[in-house]
Amino acid sequence: MYDIWYLTKRIRQICKLDFFSTEMAMRGDGKLVIVDYVNDQPDMRKKSKFSDGVPDEIVDKVIQNIVSFVREKAK
Repeated sequence: MYDIWYLTKRIRQICKLDFFSTEMAMRGDGKLVIVDYVNDQPDMRKKSKFSDGVPDEIVDKVIQNIVSFVREKAK
């Protein structure tokens, strides 16, 4: 089994981005394939407004995390 968190952290070390998305897929034989290892402009369109968007809850959580991060850095 692959540790997706480890792989994502490793990709971050390589690309040096703080905010990105990555795409991974599990093949039928159980092997993990990293399809697109860095999207430096993640799709943040909400599903409620775009049929191929990201679930609203995910977008809202990402926004909440960014706001919390900025508030902490501003202290």
